[in-house]
Amino acid sequence: MGLRQARGTAKFAVACPPRFNHAFGVIAMRLIEFSTSRAEPITLFESVAASSRLLADGRGDAHVHCLHFEPGGKIGEHSTGFGQLFLVIAGSGWAAGADGRRVEVHTGQAVYFERGERHSKGSDRGMIVLMVQVTDLQLHVSVVNESSR
Repeated sequence: MGLRQARGTAKFAVACPPRFNHAFGVIAMRLIEFSTSRAEPITLFESVAASSRLLADGRGDAHVHCLHFEPGGKIGEHSTGFGQLFLVIAGSGWAAGADGRRVEVHTGQAVYFERGERHSKGSDRGMIVLMVQVTDLQLHVSVVNESSR
């Protein structure tokens, strides 16, 4: 399940093909621009002032997006189609589970959503997020409890 309606899936391979160097073979490193100017508006889930740049896909169901939230931007409540890691790389915002209670998130923090979990997210001041979606994503780090912050 993508963030935009009616979107193809083969676009990344065409947009960023591997380069070939006769001395070294295939050169894997490629520079990728993921600034706001390269992102597309998110049109699903009653989203407002939020955009996404799909950064990669893999075999099976795996997706990596860079999300841009303008001040006041949000992605409305919906169920995750994947396990999801929502990593804040700039700014601050909020995430909410099925109960609708917003939890503040800041640069250097991440939120994990189980596959099928109802949630929403957004920002009052602006935020950039790296979002990783995998069908059966396994969390391998300690979770920070609300009471320990």
